[in-house]
Amino acid sequence: MLALLLAWICVPPFTNAPDGGAREGQVVQAPSPKRDLRLAILPDRTTGRDWGLPYLDAAVEDLNRLKPDVVFCVGDLIQGYTRRPEVWQSQMDAYLSRVKALDMPWYPTAGNHDVIAGTRDPNDRRFAELYRREVGPLWYAVDLDRLTTIILYSDENLDDRSIQLGDEQFTWLKGQLDRAKSRGVPTILLMHRPLWRYREVGWDERVHPLLAPSGTIAVIAGHFHSMQRDPDRDGVQYHILGTCGGAIDQHPLTGQLQHISMLDLKDGAAEVWHQFAGATLPGDFIVAEDQERAFNLKRDAKTVTIAGSLAEPGLRGLEDAPLTVTVSNPIDQPITAVVRLRDGSGEEWIVPGEPAVSRTPRDTHNPAVTDLDTPITLDSMAPVTIAPRSKATIPLSIDCPALKDPLRAPEAVIELSFTDSKGRTVPVAVRRRLPIARTLIPGVPMPLEEWEWTPYATDDAPPTIVAERAGESLILTVRVPDDRVAESFPAATKRRDRATNPLVDALAIRLYGAGEPASWTWEPSTGSVLGMTSGPTFERVPSTDGWSARCTIPPGLLKGIRGINIGVADNDDTFHTQWRWLSPNELPAALGVNHR
Repeated sequence: MLALLLAWICVPPFTNAPDGGAREGQVVQAPSPKRDLRLAILPDRTTGRDWGLPYLDAAVEDLNRLKPDVVFCVGDLIQGYTRRPEVWQSQMDAYLSRVKALDMPWYPTAGNHDVIAGTRDPNDRRFAELYRREVGPLWYAVDLDRLTTIILYSDENLDDRSIQLGDEQFTWLKGQLDRAKSRGVPTILLMHRPLWRYREVGWDERVHPLLAPSGTIAVIAGHFHSMQRDPDRDGVQYHILGTCGGAIDQHPLTGQLQHISMLDLKDGAAEVWHQFAGATLPGDFIVAEDQERAFNLKRDAKTVTIAGSLAEPGLRGLEDAPLTVTVSNPIDQPITAVVRLRDGSGEEWIVPGEPAVSRTPRDTHNPAVTDLDTPITLDSMAPVTIAPRSKATIPLSIDCPALKDPLRAPEAVIELSFTDSKGRTVPVAVRRRLPIARTLIPGVPMPLEEWEWTPYATDDAPPTIVAERAGESLILTVRVPDDRVAESFPAATKRRDRATNPLVDALAIRLYGAGEPASWTWEPSTGSVLGMTSGPTFERVPSTDGWSARCTIPPGLLKGIRGINIGVADNDDTFHTQWRWLSPNELPAALGVNHR
């Protein structure tokens, strides 16, 4: 019964048609929202100085989009601890001017930095009194629909050392808890310092026993600049918030992050959750004209072209191997071009003007097709600026040490940056493989590579090809690591593009002579060969990992041949087929075996 109930809650109750499928065109009535009330809470901003204000600005924008019913804070609005009232006033004005932009009511909490004087004299009440005049009371309560919020004052002694909850405030708190209970609504407590963490307060003996009987559901504080949830006690939640523009110096997983907090009241119970400051984005975050500029930079293969090629480094290595990258600027703004090798650095993108980080480079890395530990090095280069509708040729200098194994195709990232309509720097990453002039080395396994980047590349290790001489013939042995070998099915035999976009796994051989290359495609699941009538022979050989095949090219087909390419198509029973090749299409491999 519970499973049926959960299924009804999670899946919309659509009406079925007579055939058993969902009836098209129906109108479904969505259930009413379950939330009773939503509160937002701003954490500490102390020691943030001016660099912290953008986080507060972003939080205000977030809140105006999220539209909570009311906004509170947990204190430490300013750096404070000053002896000069004009400094205090300037800092407080900077804070208040921002929260005044909120579209909903805002209620403050006094923190130690807001009230304690730089004189270190607990009798210096100037700033506590300034707070009362400019901001609000030191302790008070707010009656909301279906909730009472009690704001406590955690720095009565004004000395930053002896933390207490004095008799006057404690007596007032007991009265507020009784009043909230009489209202018949739950209560939450807000304060700056987490008073339950200070032994001298006597929280466990004096305060906590009053909370659950009066209907208190959550106690929330700040001060530590480190977000955390303490254990619930008797049904009462205890939370400590982090910062929103305040000073932090550790990773977010240590609880140090710039955020806002929300409390949703649902059927009288509290759900507290958090969101990074600045996580909401306006509807015009990206406008069409800027998206078109980015699209124009990345969509045309002619925007970035590479001339030249790398030779197999072999036992001698490479020194200053010359390549050139030509960048054509098709947009109406100047662009800046920087070329680097993808080596694991630069694996995060910072969004200028926003507290956002994109991990797309890291997330999209596929170790099966890109080796981030490439031995190739690229000499440093200065950024190149290219005017609209112009082009620039950028020389690259590549080094590589001597290698015992064939070089994996290195991936270059050409970052093209422009300034968008909001004045932000927009980087567009164009990925290109550096071409390698392959040579089939007898007896050496050569990798088959993904020479053109695709999001559909599988995680299978690259296939390998080993070339050997057998008399006058050339024997090619292909090994294909593959966790799913696609088999043929009736529809596959009817496709006109079986040779170029097969629905099954396949092996392709191309021989380059004086004219058009001779091409054959063999399907291991059917034994079918597509191509010229006379050609190589293919046979499948035993393999414990994926599939393997042997291709024999007779002497007659090798006469006048200047190059060869070998490709493996991997389908994995999906719509898309991935090809991996020995060489780039425009740069066939040399035959490093003797032939006549």
